[in-house]
Amino acid sequence: MTGQSYTTGLPSGSKYVQKGEYLANITHNGNGLISEFHDGYTCTKDYHDGISVTFTENDSRTTGTGTMDYVIYDGDVAVQWGYLAYGQSTDYANDSGEYTIVNPYVPQTTNIVYQYKKLGNVVNIDPEGKTTKTLYTNDPNDPTKVESINVPSIPGYTTMVNGKTVSDKTIMPADPGQDTYITYSANDGTQTIIYKDKDGSEVGKQVIPGKTDETVKVTPDVPDGYVVIGEVPSEVTIKPTDDPITVTIEHGKIHIDSTNPVNPGDHIPGTKDKTYPAGLTHDDLNKTVTREVTITDPTGKQSTTTQTVTFTRGATVDEVTNEVTYDDWSENGKHTFDKVEVPSVPGYTASGEVPEVVVTPETQSSTVNITYSANAQKAKITYIDDTTKTNLDSKDANGKFGQAITFETAPTNEIANYEKQGYVLVSNSFNNQMYDANDSNNVFYVHLKHDIVPVTPDNPGHPDAPINPNDPDCPKWLAGTDKDSLTKTGTQTIHYVGAGDKTPADNTQTYTFIKSMVIDKVTGKVLDPGSWNIDSYTFGTVKTPVIPGYHADKAVAGGETVTPDDLNKVITVTYAPDGNPGNPSDHGDTPSPEPTPEPEPTPNPTPDDQPDSEISSDEHFENVKPEDKLDKTNPKKVDAYKKQRKIIKTKIAKQGHTEIAEPIEDKVTRENNVKVVSDPVENTAAEPTLPQTGEADNSIIGLLGMLLASFAAMFGFDSLHSHDKKHKN
Repeated sequence: MTGQSYTTGLPSGSKYVQKGEYLANITHNGNGLISEFHDGYTCTKDYHDGISVTFTENDSRTTGTGTMDYVIYDGDVAVQWGYLAYGQSTDYANDSGEYTIVNPYVPQTTNIVYQYKKLGNVVNIDPEGKTTKTLYTNDPNDPTKVESINVPSIPGYTTMVNGKTVSDKTIMPADPGQDTYITYSANDGTQTIIYKDKDGSEVGKQVIPGKTDETVKVTPDVPDGYVVIGEVPSEVTIKPTDDPITVTIEHGKIHIDSTNPVNPGDHIPGTKDKTYPAGLTHDDLNKTVTREVTITDPTGKQSTTTQTVTFTRGATVDEVTNEVTYDDWSENGKHTFDKVEVPSVPGYTASGEVPEVVVTPETQSSTVNITYSANAQKAKITYIDDTTKTNLDSKDANGKFGQAITFETAPTNEIANYEKQGYVLVSNSFNNQMYDANDSNNVFYVHLKHDIVPVTPDNPGHPDAPINPNDPDCPKWLAGTDKDSLTKTGTQTIHYVGAGDKTPADNTQTYTFIKSMVIDKVTGKVLDPGSWNIDSYTFGTVKTPVIPGYHADKAVAGGETVTPDDLNKVITVTYAPDGNPGNPSDHGDTPSPEPTPEPEPTPNPTPDDQPDSEISSDEHFENVKPEDKLDKTNPKKVDAYKKQRKIIKTKIAKQGHTEIAEPIEDKVTRENNVKVVSDPVENTAAEPTLPQTGEADNSIIGLLGMLLASFAAMFGFDSLHSHDKKHKN
């Protein structure tokens, strides 16, 4: 229990109440600590790490009661000893650490005593200094307390309890034995004077400060610009409640005449800060109106007439609102200026008249200038579409006689704009003329027509693009005007088959149909859809190339006709080997009658780009001239002759049925190293025919004829000539 605290309470209940006194909260040892310490008492403090301290109370020492002798043991060995007075401590240290040794003494409390004291008073001092004392009243059930006290309040004053402001109507004394002083402090107060206009409207107020029940002198503070009707009190007494005093006032006014004008901002006499408003200067109260008339005739000569009048007035200023009220102007505010005659000038029109006029002070001074000008004229230009016989637009212009006519947009620019839209100028009657006195002579016409554009493969359209590049809003090129729509290419293809790797390549001829259209550049419409340059085209024929060891089913192929609606023709020429058993066209060396050759047909004119056909070797012999004899002294000609003779013999030996013997190194068109054969010759005699082709087998006769012609050349011709005879198929 040593070290535990204890507390003893005050006694309570009505039996402990004593009138005029209270039980003070004053006790001797009313609370303290329980202690078992006494002289000779011994105890030990063990730190549980080998260190312990033994204390023994020794009150005989000079330090008095509570002095403790101590011995510090490290294990079983006393290492330090001495004594400590109550509340003292000492330190000890070893390898394990440091220790603070504190005197553990706890004193024992004894002898509890209670005490009564005399009650205090309520001391009330009123605003006039009168003091009243009243003893506190005991609480009938608690000897330590008194009943709460009433705190009186006085209007206009602040209640103070012991010098501190309180607002409670009852308070409990802080100390029943001490007096409570109640005093009063005068509150700050005001007395308001309200200034009202005659209509009862509040204009301003004056608040006079002071303390409750204080009398204060009044310095009137009438709103600036007003005057008092009645009077303002010279002094007021401040009351707990501010009941305003009303004073009636009205606007102050001052009159200004025309001879004593004032400027804005000048101080108004009799006011604090009021100044005159605008509108009271000399020019506001004196108004001079002048009309100056200057007439300038067409020659530049001038004459001037001046008319003048001055109006005057006074004004009254409201000093509160600064409102200015003017008196009436002199002359009742009206004056008449007489009419000024304006001379008439033949051929010209005056700019105006100068009539009689009534002026007022509000009338501004004026200057009237009368001049003369040529009469007004009008002009008109009309733009006509000759193609549609309609008017495109009309523009009007106004000017004066003798002036150059100008339109808002120059006709040259208008024409240029129409040209951008696809028009072509036909005529223009406007040539920067001057205005004529007769407006009928100021009428002009511009004639335009629609430009047209031929559309050809070399000059095609561009669908969806503007026809006129400088006018993006113009019509677009229509579909069908592009280059691809204006051309069609027809082809004739002769396809060779049957000779294996000796088969000639295809022979292809082309022809391009073309057409042109005519487009209106203004409307974009097609004026002439055009037609193809020709309705049809017939290709030339081509002699079938000769391939040694083969014969063909056609000696000549081609001659097909194409149209824009039927463009492609394909002809197949088939080769078969010579000597094929069972081939009715193989007649061996059976001779045939001499054929009667047909004259070659005159070829149709064809475009230059069509392929040429070579002449046959028969024609070489036909073209040999009798007067040309072999010059045996010329080695080159003799050599050529021998070479030609050798070729003819070879042909006879190998191709007994071949239709044509080929002259030496004839310049023929070669495809796959074969020569082109001549046109077929109709067999009019009873000749054997080829079952497959129906053609006469006259190859042997033809070869013999060529052989005879060759030998004849030895005796009758000087040389052999090869002629490249070309014709269009």
